[in-house]
Amino acid sequence: MPDINFGRVGWLSIIQYELDLGNHVLWQGYPCVAKEMPMLRLFMLLLVVCASQAQAAKESDHLTSVFNLSPDIYDVKGIGDWRKGEAAGQVRLVIARSNKRDEVFLQWVQWGDKGPEKVSATLPIKEIQQEANFKITFIRRETVAGVRQLVLGLKNLYDKSVARAIIEIEGVGRYRCIIR
Repeated sequence: MPDINFGRVGWLSIIQYELDLGNHVLWQGYPCVAKEMPMLRLFMLLLVVCASQAQAAKESDHLTSVFNLSPDIYDVKGIGDWRKGEAAGQVRLVIARSNKRDEVFLQWVQWGDKGPEKVSATLPIKEIQQEANFKITFIRRETVAGVRQLVLGLKNLYDKSVARAIIEIEGVGRYRCIIR
């Protein structure tokens, strides 16, 4: 019997073909031994069903949100947790990129029992926007003397000089930024 190249024919098609024809399966004019391999056919059928179930399980609840994310959003990083009274959540850094510069924002996302609920505050990091036209070259979280910091590498697009922005979160909607 020659080698069989299934090409673009899927396993489901082959199994269905075998089930439709019963024990009289022909492949390109050659008889197959379908009668002697019922366990293999059953196994292949189960494999196809499991694979299709796994594919259905991979669909995300957040696919639409991610798809609708603006193409200008270059990076989003979670940088720590916050708490104010009963409210709590995560602080995240958002970088929007254009040809001229990066714009950097901090967001305080409030969490509830079921996960993220709303954005409590969004602030541009004015110090970076006012200083020069920068592109972010790296993002690093550090703890210095017990204080959490976010360090951004900055590259000036005009004179190609480099600097660092050191950002400390002070509370909901409050931060401190030093550029060195």
